[in-house]
Amino acid sequence: FALSEDADAILSQDPVRTISSHLRTAVYSNDYIHSFYVYSSVGRRIVTHIGLNEYVTFPDIDWFQSYINITEDAIQKLFRKINGIYPFVITSIKPLYVFGGTRKYGAIIVNIDIDELQRVLLDPDPNSPEELYVIDNNGVVIFSKSDDDLGKVASEEELISNVDTKSIIVSTTKSAIYPWRFISLHA
Repeated sequence: FALSEDADAILSQDPVRTISSHLRTAVYSNDYIHSFYVYSSVGRRIVTHIGLNEYVTFPDIDWFQSYINITEDAIQKLFRKINGIYPFVITSIKPLYVFGGTRKYGAIIVNIDIDELQRVLLDPDPNSPEELYVIDNNGVVIFSKSDDDLGKVASEEELISNVDTKSIIVSTTKSAIYPWRFISLHA
């Protein structure tokens, strides 16, 4: 898909349906995944869980400038609202470099809905005194109940010192899968 310039050939083959089917499974089986895109810079097309789209008519392109600015084979994170409105998402952009080259052929884009992620990670009791933070290996806050904290760089000590109480219980742990650290604060 990423290497093809011929849209008609793509439309008549199984790769688009297969990609869309896999994306559909990921979106529908995880409440916190808002959307998943596979972008081809060669064909200027985007496959979503719904199907194939032309870049020029795709409704959500707020992530595109960040994709253009990527200069290395690393995941870029954005904290944004879809179309600048709703919902608030963490967007991860993974550029597609083929055969170890330096040219980007597209990207895989995942949008994680912060509100839905909170429902999975936090105590459902709205009066719960728990604060939960997830920070990555660069100290960037990638999850917090407060949208204002998202994307900021903070150490564990800084996050703990922001709690307005003298008596708190602090629990921290590293993710077994991702380069993240979970910090739970109970007042």
